[in-house]
Amino acid sequence: MQLDQLLYQAILEEFGHGILLVTPDHQQVYANTQARNICQNLSPSSPGSPSIPSLVRYACKCLLQTQASSQGKRVVVDHSLSPQQLVTVRITARWLEVPKASAQSPEGPYILVILESSIPPEASVIRAVQPDYGFTPREAEVWSLARAGHTYREVAQRLFISLNTVKKHMKSALAKERSFSELVC
Repeated sequence: MQLDQLLYQAILEEFGHGILLVTPDHQQVYANTQARNICQNLSPSSPGSPSIPSLVRYACKCLLQTQASSQGKRVVVDHSLSPQQLVTVRITARWLEVPKASAQSPEGPYILVILESSIPPEASVIRAVQPDYGFTPREAEVWSLARAGHTYREVAQRLFISLNTVKKHMKSALAKERSFSELVC
């Protein structure tokens, strides 16, 4: 059994994504190195602390709220670390049933949280973001192109809209993103 545990530990460390195991009451059970690094970037104010960032809590809360009606479903939250960076973190939360191995092992269920960083901001990612921020389809389109590094002028040319319309959509999208971040925190 000890060899299996070492093997599983090595696999989780080399997986390439952050792996968190969380209880339904938001207690961290496990975090691989990548997860600890991503969590530190999401909550830089608490260095060294094993606390769960508010965005991860939000994904878990959404999963808990949809538990009865969405058996086997997962919750995806996409978040850009800062407006200046093109680094995005995708947080995926899903249920993980773990059979009880012994009397000492904690009871499940657990929430498995997968943290993926540096996702390119493309249309499929934006579809996951849109309901969270409340973007209109056009705001999501403008926002995704701007986040992909296009200038406002390039966005306007690509979408066949005026520069002022791009600015209006970005102003609205950034306000919605800001209010969402304040709500989550």
